Amino acid sequence: VTFLSGGQSEEEATVNLSAINNVPLIRPWALTFSYGRALQASVLRAWAGKKENIAAGQNELLKRAKVSPWIVVSMHD
Repeated sequence: VTFLSGGQSEEEATVNLSAINNVPLIRPWALTFSYGRALQASVLRAWAGKKENIAAGQNELLKRAKVSPWIVVSMHD
């Protein structure tokens, strides 16, 4: 089963993937996710294709990357 983040805001995708991973059920299937869009949207907005915004884009990517592992941590417990 694959969770796709497309069509959702970054916040919605984060909340939804976290909820899926925290349902206390035994799953006979593997769960994976395609989360690129949920990591990219705010980064691309911050960067806006401008050299002077590179640091802002990098900072936004770090911020999103630091939040994202916590939503899948239950998959690895």
